[in-house]
Formats: sequence, C-alpha cells, structure tokens
Amino acid sequence: MYSHFDRQPPHRILNDFLSHWAQPLLDILRVHETDQCVNQPCYSCKGPVALYCCEECQNPPMQCESCIVAHHVHSPFHRILRWSGNHFRRTTLDELGLLHHLGHHGEPCPSVNALLKQFQNFSTTAQVSAHHFYAMIKKQTNNAFATDVKDRYRELMMAEHQYSYIRALKRNNLDVAKQLPLDSLTVLCPACPQPGINMDLNWRDRPSSER
Repeated sequence: MYSHFDRQPPHRILNDFLSHWAQPLLDILRVHETDQCVNQPCYSCKGPVALYCCEECQNPPMQCESCIVAHHVHSPFHRILRWSGNHFRRTTLDELGLLHHLGHHGEPCPSVNALLKQFQNFSTTAQVSAHHFYAMIKKQTNNAFATDVKDRYRELMMAEHQYSYIRALKRNNLDVAKQLPLDSLTVLCPACPQPGINMDLNWRDRPSSER
C-alpha cells in the first residue's frame, strides 16, 4: 500500500521540496555554519575572544585557546575548529599546544624528578649501580613478571644524564650553552686544600717541605 506522496512523480516531489522545504533546510545549515558567540568573550573564562569550538563535543561552546586546550586534556584527538574571520577552519589540539601525558590522568608525571633524585642518592650514598637500580624499578612495576616490563634502561640513563646537567647548571647559576666556561660546573672538594678557603693565609711563606 503506497501513500499519496509515494505515488507522486519525481518532478512534483522536487517541486514541492523547492517550494516548501529547501529554503528552511538551507537556513538551518547556514545557522550551524557559524555561532552567535564568535568574537564574543570566552564562554568558560569570560576573558579572551572566543575563536575555537569542538566538532565532536556535544553542543560545544565557543572558547578561547587556553580554555579549549584545558577542556580537552582527556580528549586529545577531538577535531577543533577555529574562526578565521569569515569561516571556520580545522586545527588540532597539538597545534594549540596540548601535551598529552600518559598514565597520570592527563597530568605530567609527578615522580620523574623524585625518581632521578632517588637514583642519585642511591648511587652516591649506597654505591648502587644504574643496572641494579633499574632492576628494582622493574620489580616495583611488576614483581611477579619483571621480565615482561618493557626495557627502558636506555631512557633512564639518558634522563639521568640530562637531569644531572640541568641540576649542575642550576647550582652554578648558569644558563644552557653548547660551550660552557672551563671548570664552570666543577664542584670543589671540601677535603682538598683550597687557597683562601681552608688553608693558612701565609702558606706561601712556609718552606716547600711544609706546604
């Protein structure tokens, strides 16, 4: 059984569409191509101009750059649109500066600095080698099947070298440079004789045998 609409010839269906439905549908599409909040203050912080919205969030608001990034910490692969002045163009959260941290609910790992500091303390105080320290980390990660833990020994050593370099710069009040002044990162040994620090001021006047 067919309805009256089904029995109409195609040209009448198209004429009816053009007469009654085409323009309303076109208006709806045009409305969805823009947003009344474009160039208005950010919906979230009420601060900078709102130029960004998400294609995949449900009923997304217009937001500024910092807010759109902050609200997508847990959705790093959503597609983002940026208002260019007369149309939206696609951009990515990566281009906007989002850093996606794995394993810590989107936040930077809080234990990297503590882990490297612990390794230095073990190394200098208990003479624990990097190999044995890494073996301990693997046990802490999976005590039952430590051999199943992915090998990250190389990354540990690289991170330790970088960490030591940065700490040395900080302690000596230096900035990063490819060529540092000679002895600029040297740590004076407190047990060795240092003129002007732990030596007799008149040590040069003594006989050579007593120096």
